[in-house]
Amino acid sequence: KIGQPAAGLSDIGVLTGLGLTIRQARVYLALLKTGDAKIKTIAECSLVHRSEVYSLIESLQQIGLVQRNIAVPTTYTATHIAEGIKFLLQNKTSELSFICQKAKQLKQKFCQTNGVNPAAFTAESYLGTV
Repeated sequence: KIGQPAAGLSDIGVLTGLGLTIRQARVYLALLKTGDAKIKTIAECSLVHRSEVYSLIESLQQIGLVQRNIAVPTTYTATHIAEGIKFLLQNKTSELSFICQKAKQLKQKFCQTNGVNPAAFTAESYLGTV
């Protein structure tokens, strides 16, 4: 329904957890709900100002979550939610793998420069015992 957010906060939270901004998530979910839509409809459904929707749609296109349809007037279509989530999860997994690798390098560097045994740093030593 126009004038109400396309999705609840939990849906937006899932997508932001996967790397989208709040406004990107609102626009993507609005487009999933509306199907093929013009910018005006996307703006009304997502409750994001129309002028901002243009740049958000462009960023979602670059990510691969939105396609521009060749039509007059121009309309946009969201990538199916299953494909979108799969793609976002792959990106997040790659990002976390990279961060994990950098964290291991940091640990080794710290241990070498401070004469600390790397085995002394375990998950339990950071988190405490469960």
